[in-house]
Amino acid sequence: MKSITQFIKYGTVGISNTLLTAFLIWFMLDIIKVSDFVANPIGYILGFINSYYWNKKWTFQNKEHIKKTFIKFGVVFGISFGIQYILLYVLIHFSYLQSFYCQLISLVLYSVINFLLNKFYTFKLTK
Repeated sequence: MKSITQFIKYGTVGISNTLLTAFLIWFMLDIIKVSDFVANPIGYILGFINSYYWNKKWTFQNKEHIKKTFIKFGVVFGISFGIQYILLYVLIHFSYLQSFYCQLISLVLYSVINFLLNKFYTFKLTK
């Protein structure tokens, strides 16, 4: 039952964080008028902080020292972000999709990779 509850909480954090990140990117692109390659990392960094806090405290109720899990979370973020950033670059430069759709597609890939790595690495239960 605990795993199911954690999965639901992780999904809730993930969906809310995805919406937050997408909104921040949209706001920076359409309202502030910064480039994709500025809006994207700022949106993801703010999403990273939000996601770490809620997953550590609420989803996994993890009691490990912040340094240990924050570093792991950062590594996972770096890998996930790097992969999605490469995809974003490819989509923007080699597809006919509008910029925001490229952002959304790369955001979906990021979310899947990030979930799997955090589940099996960052917040993995130790025996």
